[in-house]
Amino acid sequence: MGFVIKGGILEKYNEEKHVVDVIVPYGVTEIMGYAFSECSSLVSITIPAGVLIIHEYAFCKCSSLKSIKLPRSLQWLGSNIFLECSSLERIEVSNENANFCSIDGVLYNKDLSVVLRCPAKKTAVSLPESVTTIDDWAFAGCSSLVQITLSKKLTEIGYCGFSDCTSLESITIPYGVTCLKEGAFENCNSLTSIKLPESIEYIGEYAFSGCGPLVDVTIPSGVKDIGMNAFNWCESLINVKISESVTFIGSNAFGYCKSIASIDVAEDNKFFSSIDGVLFDKALSVLIRCPVAKTSVSIPESVVKIDSYAFANCERLTNITLPQDLKEIGGFAFDGCTSLTNITIPNSVTDITGDYILDGCASLKKLTVCGCTVDYSPKYEYNLKDIIAMLKSRDYSMRIDKPVKYMFVVEIYNKTKQPETEYFIRQNIKEIMHHFIDVGNIKMVKYLLEGGFMTKENILSFIEYAIDHTQQGGDVQIQVLLTNYRMVHFPNLDTTPLV
Repeated sequence: MGFVIKGGILEKYNEEKHVVDVIVPYGVTEIMGYAFSECSSLVSITIPAGVLIIHEYAFCKCSSLKSIKLPRSLQWLGSNIFLECSSLERIEVSNENANFCSIDGVLYNKDLSVVLRCPAKKTAVSLPESVTTIDDWAFAGCSSLVQITLSKKLTEIGYCGFSDCTSLESITIPYGVTCLKEGAFENCNSLTSIKLPESIEYIGEYAFSGCGPLVDVTIPSGVKDIGMNAFNWCESLINVKISESVTFIGSNAFGYCKSIASIDVAEDNKFFSSIDGVLFDKALSVLIRCPVAKTSVSIPESVVKIDSYAFANCERLTNITLPQDLKEIGGFAFDGCTSLTNITIPNSVTDITGDYILDGCASLKKLTVCGCTVDYSPKYEYNLKDIIAMLKSRDYSMRIDKPVKYMFVVEIYNKTKQPETEYFIRQNIKEIMHHFIDVGNIKMVKYLLEGGFMTKENILSFIEYAIDHTQQGGDVQIQVLLTNYRMVHFPNLDTTPLV
């Protein structure tokens, strides 16, 4: 068979498609990580006595594997050795093994205090009362699991402990559990109900992310931390109640929850508050999260910071007025606000702390920055941090998406006749005019004509460029506009080059 063994270490099994049952050769003491990974034909694997160590991911993605028996000699198991073994029905362990055991095909440590791995095909599991810990990834990918009864002595649910248990509809977590680690119930997309005990202190990042049917969550009074993206993509979640004990809420904790109408906070919470269902810090200086179902929002003038993801995916929000003393806007703050038609960034804003502030704002038509309003197009990159820096410093050499820079520079010149903008336009008039002709921006072309940037030296070349553009299907209006301007301002100019 296709074993690669060196000095008693099985490094790799090279799959042979006609082989469904494999016996690991005697003399092997160690099976390396990923040794059988993605061997999709294997149905069973026999591991002989003598094997002491099996490293992480050793059998991951063996999608046809139904059963495996671990020998009495085994002393150590790496993490995720059976991850994505979607057909696995039983994990057996020799009764003589001093470190591990199996009950009803589920793998535990010897004293039954830790559940290590549940086979993916299990539909129901009742944990022994001795279990205190659900190990990292213990039930991850158990897509057939419908019912789980947890031990009353349970204190910890590990990293991604129940992630992708896509058939699990409800679960009651016993009192005594203090920590739901990162991704504990991530993508449990049939979960409609979960009861969290008062003993919970920490809800980790992505703990319930992707639990689409989950409707209502009450944060227990003992919870101090809610991690980043903890309830992200809980699309049926309508109401969230933040208890008085919560001291930290991570970025985008309630992001993309398209049904959420209100995030309520206990009045005696010392760190957070809520007005009309919108989440703020206690001092009302930071807007943390606007519920996605909101159609309009009134922001207190005391707010100086819009947090990252604060309005992300607020698809029904059509307009928003930002406070005049606003100082900071976080990354992805308005990402996916598909109904927002215009937005004004106040002159007071000095700090943009992330990217993609306006990403996905498909209906946005007008953007105002530092008192300058331009047309908005999703085709271009609007790096607000650099735009604000450019406008305040008047340094138009800054690296900004050229079409965006041209619109702001011409708009500012038209409004203020700022010398720096005039100099920039004169230095780059050919490229600027060609761009506005290409995109058919009549307003900008008019501003340039009114500003006197057309001369007898360049007007004919721009008319010729416009004619070319028209012949390729472009709008004829700019060609007509330039031609009329030439006839009025340069009537004696030789037009032979255009014939």
